[in-house]
Amino acid sequence: MPKLVVPVLTGTDTLRLFADEVELIGFVLDIKVNKKEFREYPAYRFFADDTIIVLVVFPEISMHHPPLSTIDDRSMRRMSVNKVEKLISTSLN
Repeated sequence: MPKLVVPVLTGTDTLRLFADEVELIGFVLDIKVNKKEFREYPAYRFFADDTIIVLVVFPEISMHHPPLSTIDDRSMRRMSVNKVEKLISTSLN
């Protein structure tokens, strides 16, 4: 079972994953980019405690054109760095 190293959760800037086989964490995920098209993006799956985390890597150009939700075809909601930091801080307390 792949694991996330705890210091990442407390502010270090290096993500360290441990897995016996890279296939356990790395895969390709089909993401809806418009109402008719899906594209493949690299993704990584790991656990933080009992929570499954899926990290999808998008090209920088996609920052202004977020993928669409498969539920309602609307742009996926995103958070600023400040909001993510606040969310992490709140969950650690």
